[in-house]
Formats: sequence, structure tokens, C-alpha cells
Amino acid sequence: MTTTSTNLQLPGSGTLTVRDTVLQCGRVKYSVSGPRIKQCALIISPETLRDGAILPTTVTVQYGDGQPGRLYVPRPDEPVVSGIRIHGFTSRLDPARIPEQDFLGEYAGAASTIFTTRIPDGARTYMEAVVRSLLAHWQSRPDRAALVRAAAVATADEYARYEDAKATKLEDEIRSVVQKRVDARREVNVLTGLVRRRQTAVRPADPTPVKVPFFDHLGGRIGDFTVREQSVSGSGHTPGNVVYEVDGPRVRGSFTVGREVSSASPWPGGVRIVYGVPIDDGGDEATDEPVINTIRLQGRWRHRGDTDSITVTSPGRLSAPRRMASAPHQAEGRSVPEATQHRAFGVLRALALRYLARPDAEALHLAAAKDRAPGLLLATRQRLRNLAAEQRKLSTAARQHRERASRYRELLTLAAAPLAVPDVQSDPAGTDTWDAEGGACPQVQYARRAALAAAEAEAARVKGGSALQRITQAAERARQLAVEAADSAEEAARRSRGTDTARLDTIMIAAHESACRAERYARWSAESAADQRESPARQFAYQAVACAVEAQSLAGADTTAAGLRDLLERERTESERVEQARLDRELRECVEAELRAETGMDADNRLRAVCNQMLAEDCAPALGWSTSMARVMEVAAAGRLYRRDGFAWDSGRNRAGRWEGGRKVSRERALILARAGFLSVGRKSNRAITLSPMGEVALALVRLNPEALHSNDRAAYEARHAAQPRARMSSDQRKDAARRLPRLDTMALRLYRRPVTIAERDQRVDAAAEAAWDGEGGACAGVEPPAPIGTRDTPGSPPQANDHAGHGHVRSGTFWSTSSSTPARSGETLGGAESDRQRILEADRGIWMGDVA
Repeated sequence: MTTTSTNLQLPGSGTLTVRDTVLQCGRVKYSVSGPRIKQCALIISPETLRDGAILPTTVTVQYGDGQPGRLYVPRPDEPVVSGIRIHGFTSRLDPARIPEQDFLGEYAGAASTIFTTRIPDGARTYMEAVVRSLLAHWQSRPDRAALVRAAAVATADEYARYEDAKATKLEDEIRSVVQKRVDARREVNVLTGLVRRRQTAVRPADPTPVKVPFFDHLGGRIGDFTVREQSVSGSGHTPGNVVYEVDGPRVRGSFTVGREVSSASPWPGGVRIVYGVPIDDGGDEATDEPVINTIRLQGRWRHRGDTDSITVTSPGRLSAPRRMASAPHQAEGRSVPEATQHRAFGVLRALALRYLARPDAEALHLAAAKDRAPGLLLATRQRLRNLAAEQRKLSTAARQHRERASRYRELLTLAAAPLAVPDVQSDPAGTDTWDAEGGACPQVQYARRAALAAAEAEAARVKGGSALQRITQAAERARQLAVEAADSAEEAARRSRGTDTARLDTIMIAAHESACRAERYARWSAESAADQRESPARQFAYQAVACAVEAQSLAGADTTAAGLRDLLERERTESERVEQARLDRELRECVEAELRAETGMDADNRLRAVCNQMLAEDCAPALGWSTSMARVMEVAAAGRLYRRDGFAWDSGRNRAGRWEGGRKVSRERALILARAGFLSVGRKSNRAITLSPMGEVALALVRLNPEALHSNDRAAYEARHAAQPRARMSSDQRKDAARRLPRLDTMALRLYRRPVTIAERDQRVDAAAEAAWDGEGGACAGVEPPAPIGTRDTPGSPPQANDHAGHGHVRSGTFWSTSSSTPARSGETLGGAESDRQRILEADRGIWMGDVA
């Protein structure tokens, strides 16, 4: 504990006599006396805060002596200014930026016998001047960095446990979010399967009357009623519902029975029964409400549990119906008598059992699930994206807390083994040594670089020595460079006066950590070299050099330590270099073989597939297609789409080669695709509707990115409408533009190339070789031609033509050439690329799309 005295000048208020004493935990006690202020004590301590900077950047000024305690408790030697005793403390003061006035804060006041009152203006102004002078003196202390570090070390263990606790809590939340993401992915898979699943047939309504008994909750038979099926909804507004007309003793009216669709699960569970025929699915208005015991009822019953629990007697208690007004002066929603409720409950249970016993109950269940699957799929995907963003946010926060905990523990480690920093007050001669070694002094920067160059030149001279000597030299030099970089980072943090103090503190701690690891690896390398173990010594030296490079990078210095790696390289013999090259070649061949077995493509086509996927992610959403439009394009790609009587039909050619039969395809979807240039409609006798070159590329991109499709045409229109610019177009112009599909970007047409598998390439090479063989007169009648390349199951297989050859309006080149017998190289498409380019050029010139009227 050292004490020094000094005089501080107050502007316009005289001179203060100050004696400062360094206390524990980085606290400094100032004994102050001067004009208008009696002998008192003020303690300035670095302010360590939870969730704040690792090394404190602000200070707290305590008025009076003693340890920090409770507020309003008097302390010894509190300052008395003009007869006013100042009590409390002032926190969150930045010594580098002190306000001019009114900064003492709410916890500094004039002490009285009962409570703390406001400080008068004159005493407050004088006290603020005293505090500013003391803070300026504290800021200029040469041991300020040590004081700040001591304060941080005092609370490092507590704050490390606090950061670990927060990180553990966040990691628990991350595990919960990960499980939610797994569940959401499962729901997406289930909903996607529901959307793609084919709807099975639903039996039409059977108007035949059937007598059904119904019972009360105790098992007593109430009677029988006659039930008829009015309608069965397999699709449309409310799919999966059946409307029953009931006529029995004191029961008459209609009930609508269906699945409970308000649950969040992909498959709707339970049963929902509405009194009457609902006008809309979500509202309470209905028609033909049932009349039970002369009381007209309204409402609905939802059974959200397992349907196996429904019997003729259970559940015993259902949601009570509401009474409808029978006269204009009566109010709706009144309660229903108990006897009427029991009769209504028995009817509901009987109708639910009859609905569940239908032969097409599974088909109705599927219809109800498919009706809401697209909406749930969009909501689940959005929830999955939100969970992913939440997981990233939590992971970042947990990682930051773990890093802060490790930094706090690093402070404890540094406190146990402090760095040897020269004391310029007790030993001024050490400054010369500090400067000569390249310390962080502005006037010796060039000398430091010269010293590094000299040391590296010395290491280069040592390169002619033994291997262990070079390794030891490199490890020791790496340790020195790491320590110098850490010291430079600490000096930069100490001299900082700006707003980036927290960042510099972080850099300083990380640089010191790298320096400590470099020293550890250098020591291990020297020990291994002393034991004549060359391999571990070289590995430890490599690690020491890596730590030195990391420390220099953090400190913002030149990474001169990277040049030490040359000292660690061992001269290899010619046989070793040949063996290493062979091993590298075998490894590349093994990896290539595995990738070919997995993807069926060579490296060039794998790269082409990746580029196509990236192109699909960029261009497919801009098309504005719906799933129905994509299905029309798929039918056209399969060669089954043709026009007849002004409509588009999904069928194919019969045996006579004529188009006939099939089912109608939406004329509006076919027209909007044709007008945009994605479909090509044949003229006159050619009634085929095929894909245009642009349509082929667009369909391929959509297949690669099916998530870019919208659920229906309405959603696709709204997306196209939202994509229109608002500044240059009116509302009507935007609507007209949204009714048209945008053309595929020309750059996408030029960049897309279909990847070719190895099997396709070999087949095309064989076909090209056989065509060349036949063209040169090699084929003789009655003589089986040999296989020039590869092995074929059927010799002389016919050449393959493009999928669009023979339609009469768009023809492309074949995959072989009769004028060349040279096989194609790996990755080439053997005419397919030239054909694609030709189709692209035709699409760019605007080929005629046919008679679509």
C-alpha cells in the first residue's frame, strides 16, 4: 500500500491538497483538503458490472471512507462543503468524458439526521469541480491499467459463474428449440405428403331413410329416429362433411357432421357436429336448425379427443346448445332445459357414430385434411424459419456468454502469473531496454521492425545447423513474437481514450491468451528437443508459431511469425515426394469414385448441377407460378397435352396416331403459359401443345426448387401483383401486369445446362460410334457389327432423338453426328449443348407460339 501527495488546481477556487493511497481491488483513496472543504476522504474504484465490459471502463466515486455499504448509512470522513455534508456515491462516470455539471447523480445528497436531501447548488458546483480534478488525476495515473485489472480480478470468479449460468440456461433453451424444429420438420413432411396424396373416392349421399336408436348417458333407450343423408361434401368449401336430416319423436331438423379442423395437427382429429346446415364454415349462422322438444337449437359440439371414446352413452356431458328466439320479443342464447339437452346429446352421439362407421370415412378424413394442408404447410414452414432464427440468436448469445466466462477465468490465470512489465517509476533504466526490444513506443517503431529483421536473419543463419536446433530456435522466436504482440495489445488498450475500449480489452485478453499458449508450446518443444524427440518437438513448434501468428493478427501487427514455418520444414527425399504424390493421387481418385457412385455424374456435371440449383433458387420464385400451372407444364412435357374445340386436353395419341379422349385442362392456365412463351401450340393439323425452349428451362428450374411454387392461382397472382413497381405504374396497370406471367430471364436461359450422368454419356458415345460405323460403310447385311466402345446389351441400338423431335413445330439436333467418329470427352453433351443454344436463340428471337385462340 503506497501513498503519494500532490496539489491539484481548481479553476477559480484555489488549490487542493491531495494524498492518494492504493487499496485492495483497484480502489484508490484520496484524502482531500482545501478551501471550503474540510479534511475528507473520497474513494475512486473501477466499476465492474454484470453484462458490462470485461475490464471496467467507468468508475464509482464514494463519498467517505470504508467499504461500500448500504445507502443512507453515514461513513467516516465524509466531505463537508460550506457546512453541507455530502453522503452517498456517484456511479457510471467515464474518466475520459466527464460532464461539465449535474453529474453527481441521484445517490449523492446532503446528509441530515433523518434522511438525505438535495445538495444546494453552490455546494454541488464546488463538489463537482473537486470530483473532476480527482478523476483527471486518476485517469493519468501510470498504474491505471493495473488498478482496472485488479478490480476485474476481484469479481472475475463471481461473474464467470454468472456467465456460465446464463450460458447453461440458453443452451437448455437451444435444446428445446432444436426439438421444436425436429417436430416442425416432421409436420412439414406429413403436410407435404397430404398435399401430394391423391384423393380417394367419396360415396355420394344416400337418401334412403334409416332408423337409428339413441340413448341417454345412463344407457336408457330414449327412442328411435329416422335419418337421411342430404349431401356429402368430398371437396369444395367444407370437404369431409355430411348433412343428415333427422326426424323422430320430438326431434326434427338437420345436423352437419364432419371432422374437427381447428386442431394444429396435420390430420384433423375428433368430430364436429353443427346444429343445422352452416352458411359459412367459421360462422355461427345456419339454416334448418333442429327442433327438439319444440325448442329450436343452435350452436355446435366439438369433440377434440380420440374418436374411439365416443359410444352411445359417452361422453355423458357435451357442450350445451343455445335456444333460438321463437318470437321477436324473445332474446337468443338462453339456456336449454336439462331434458332437452339429454335428448340432443343422445342424437349427437348417434350421428357421430354413424358418421365414423361410413365405408368412406377415411376418404372424408383425407378430404378434410387436404383442404387445410396448404395453409398449415405455409404456417409450419414460417414457424420453422422463425425457430431457425431463434436458434441462431440463442446460439450466438450462449457463445458470447461462454467466451465472457473464459475471459473472466483468463483474468484469474493472469493474476496468478502476472506479466513482467518494467516499472518506470522505481527503475527508469528499464525503459531503455523496453524501447530497444521494440516496445509499443511511437518513436521506436522502425527500430522494432529492424530488430525483427535481424532476428529472422539470425534464424536464417541457424538454418544450416541441426534439425533440433532449428526447431528450438523457431519455437523460441515464436514465443518472443507472441509476447511482444500481447504487450502491444495491452499498451493500445491502456492508451485508449475513445469509445472502442471494450473492443480493445477483448483484443488484449485474446492476445494474452495466445501468448500464454505460445509459451506453453515453446516450453514443450524445448523439452522434447532435449529428449532427442524430433517429431513431437516439431509439432509443438508448429503450434507455437500458429499461436504467435494469431497474437500478431489480433494486435494488428505484421504476421512476421509466419516466416518461421520455413525453419520447421524438413527436407524430403525424392522417394518420399514420389510416395506423397502417389498417396495424394489415390486419395483424389477415391473421393472422385465415391462421388460418382453417389451422384452418377463426373466433376464437371456435378458442378453444373450445383450451379443449376443456385440458379433455380434465384430465378424460380420470380416466375410466379402456382402448383396447378406446374402440373400443366408437366403434362406438356410428357407429350400428353393437345388442343381440341378451343380447350386444352390431357390425353395422348391412340394407335392410329390421332389425338383423342382424355380430360380437360384449365384453358386459362394453358393460355397464360402460352402467352408468356412457356408453351408452344401447334398450328392447323398439328394439335400438340408442347414446351417451348424457355418452358423447358423454366420447368427444370421449378423442379429443382418446388418451394417457389404458390399453393393456388390466387396466391400466385397476389405475389406477382406485389412484385410490380409502385412508383411507375397505376393500380390498374399493376393488376394488368400481374395477370401476365413474367418471362424467364435471358441470362438464366443462357446459364442453364442440364447435367449429364455417366450412363447417359456412355450411351451417347456408343450411339455416336455406331452411327459413325454405319456412315463409313462398316455395317454389312447379315454380319453383326462389333461394339466400338463399351459393352451393349443389344448391338446396333438405334440413335436417341430429342424428346421434341417429330412434333412438327420445334425440332432440335440429335445427340450424334454422322460426320465425325471422334468420341466426346467427359462432361460433354455430344450435340445437346449445341441444341440448347439453338433453342435459346430461337426463344430470344420470339418464335411463333401457335394458334391459342
